[in-house]
Amino acid sequence: MKNNFKAGLITVALFLVTGLLLISCGDKKSGGPPMPEVAVITIQTQPVVTTTELPGRTSAKLIAEVRPQVGGIIQKRFFTEGSSVGAGQALFQIDPALYKAALSNAICSCPFRS
Repeated sequence: MKNNFKAGLITVALFLVTGLLLISCGDKKSGGPPMPEVAVITIQTQPVVTTTELPGRTSAKLIAEVRPQVGGIIQKRFFTEGSSVGAGQALFQIDPALYKAALSNAICSCPFRS
């Protein structure tokens, strides 16, 4: 009985292998996956401008504070903030009334005045 069982298994296996071979050897024209499409790109070198925007603060390397050397009421300013100024350039116009009064008081109270 063992021999009959082995012979039956071998027969079934042969039929399965033969069936698989017949299926796989069929007409190849209609079956199978389609051919993949290929794209072609021509590469050329060109300059690329890269920019980076970063937040930040700046401070001046040299700072100059412009102040009058005498006291009084400033009537006009003859420069724009941030602009260059030259040596001897008038920067302010100060109200002369205080200095005129001081001058006339000094002249009147002068002991050498004749």
